[in-house]
Amino acid sequence: MTRLQHKRDGAGWLDDVTTYLFVGDLDAEAADAAAFRRLDDAAGAGSAEPLAGLQPAWGPTDRVAFTTCVDENPDDSGAYDVCTIAPDGAERRVVTDGSLRCASPTWSPDGERLAFDGSNYDNWYEPNEAYVARDEAGADFESVSAELDRTLARAGAPRWLDQDTIVAPIADEAWTRLAVCPLDGEPRRAFARQGRDRTVAAFDLAGDAVALGLTAADQPPDVYAVPGAELRENDAGGPTKRLSALNDEWLDEHGAALPDCEVVACETGEVRGSDAPASQSGASVSDDGEEIEAVVYYPADFDPDGDDTAPAVCAIHGGPMSYDAPGFRFDVTYWTSKGYVVAKPNYRGSTSYGRAFSEALKGSRGELESEDVIAAMEHLVGEGVADPDRLFCTGFSYGGITTAHVVTRTDMFAAAAPEHGIYDFYSNFGTDDNHNWHQWEFGMPWENEALYRDISSITRVDEIDTPLLITAGEQDWRCPPTQAEQLYVSVRKRGVDAKLVIYPDEHHNIGTPQRATHRIEELTEWFETHDPGVDGEANEVRD
Repeated sequence: MTRLQHKRDGAGWLDDVTTYLFVGDLDAEAADAAAFRRLDDAAGAGSAEPLAGLQPAWGPTDRVAFTTCVDENPDDSGAYDVCTIAPDGAERRVVTDGSLRCASPTWSPDGERLAFDGSNYDNWYEPNEAYVARDEAGADFESVSAELDRTLARAGAPRWLDQDTIVAPIADEAWTRLAVCPLDGEPRRAFARQGRDRTVAAFDLAGDAVALGLTAADQPPDVYAVPGAELRENDAGGPTKRLSALNDEWLDEHGAALPDCEVVACETGEVRGSDAPASQSGASVSDDGEEIEAVVYYPADFDPDGDDTAPAVCAIHGGPMSYDAPGFRFDVTYWTSKGYVVAKPNYRGSTSYGRAFSEALKGSRGELESEDVIAAMEHLVGEGVADPDRLFCTGFSYGGITTAHVVTRTDMFAAAAPEHGIYDFYSNFGTDDNHNWHQWEFGMPWENEALYRDISSITRVDEIDTPLLITAGEQDWRCPPTQAEQLYVSVRKRGVDAKLVIYPDEHHNIGTPQRATHRIEELTEWFETHDPGVDGEANEVRD
């Protein structure tokens, strides 16, 4: 290997082979190499290209849009430009100017303009926005969603409602919903009939039909159709039509056991003090009164205002540039079916509350997220929902990073499970596929060693007393398994009860159903083994 980006999670080790666009005739008798034309000026480049691809889109005027990095050092750049090219490989145009990380170009109905997802690759906390540009080299482009101060959601790319209007899913306060963005006018939120209890899991638009994947805590995703008039006239369209019933038979059998869900607000430090229910370590937290929200799932028939307290799992989302919204999740449903309350806090750094809330985390790790996680669980304890002696914490990816930070700052959890995380940012540099992100946010480790040590939970490993189940994927190049090994050996050296689980051949994911089942059962067994509310003889049998 000679590439700076020598590995990519999910793609493995990288070589110097170049990806190109090819154009072929649908009427060709055989789909062999001779039937396709390689477009030499439509080549892939950049650190994310092995997974993102060139994202080609064929336009009404028979030009092809795609994304690539045209920087001289593409592996050392976060820029991705929108380009267009003729099907015969002629007249490549670089539409954007290298200032954005562009994705998902889509053509206007007349083929004269392109809408695309654009973000600041030097500040990942800024919202992704919907941009529009003409199909011209070095075109002027502008955001049509900026006034919302909300990031585009990952549920789908911007689409054209008509010649002058873009529609896109946005992340909006623990919710994914639709926004309508006129090219000449103010953007607005739309489709209020979606309801606050459902979130958009997938989105597309063609002609006058809007296709949505909608999900709720007690409803796995299904496909719905919404007429375009619903968005043009602000909720004046016809009825929402459900097009799929993928799990109705299962729901008939298990629907009564599915969880209830609500979004709750709490302030950091709101119950902190001498009467706080959590036992705190000596590490400081911010106690600054910041309001955060958590998506809380309750077992079926559980009354948070009247029932006795329940064991509770804090399940922390990854990212950190992400967020939680009410929706069906198998692991959450599994836990609620076993009597757990599950809280998913949208800690500072989450992206559905605007740039300032997200950017609060910029340049730091550990303190703010820990404070917010602790506050969410203390809120549930203070409300008489969660049993203070039966609290558990887990998270995947950045959720695993945060879980490790949390247990260096509090002993409130009976057990914890950091999954697929990074615990020593200094030793991690160059071993994962995110060197550009770490350089942008923290500088080079040899130039800012103190910062890299400070943002690493391994630096405070002597403060960890919570039993840890630590998991990793053997081929994870986003959060390498050596990080899990380092944390595991370190806490074991201190005499902390710990277990290490490595999933062979898995990258930054646990993909097969068998292993996904193993994961949730392994986590649950770890919690039950360390749960003072579970009969001791049952724990001995499990051991």
